[in-house]
Amino acid sequence: MDSTRTIAEHLRTMSAMIRDLKVVGREISKEEQVLNVIRVVPSQPEHWKNVKLVMTPSEHMKTFAEIQSQLEMEEERLNMFSYSNAALVAKGNQP
Repeated sequence: MDSTRTIAEHLRTMSAMIRDLKVVGREISKEEQVLNVIRVVPSQPEHWKNVKLVMTPSEHMKTFAEIQSQLEMEEERLNMFSYSNAALVAKGNQP
């Protein structure tokens, strides 16, 4: 996976490839689609390696749409909590 692209961008590309393959008669099974998505999730930063491990044997993600939704939510969650290293400080009133 290209490290300059987001997970969401990558998944849109994969979705288009799946549609294109279907059009030319080379349909990929749902299970294979899910496994291919998991294979290309980056292993860096370390967090994504853990995500891959959790998703691989999952009974809950059997379609491309399900794994797409899960990965996009995970990416959004990571972005929400990736604050800069600046400390957040509030000045309180001292008596």
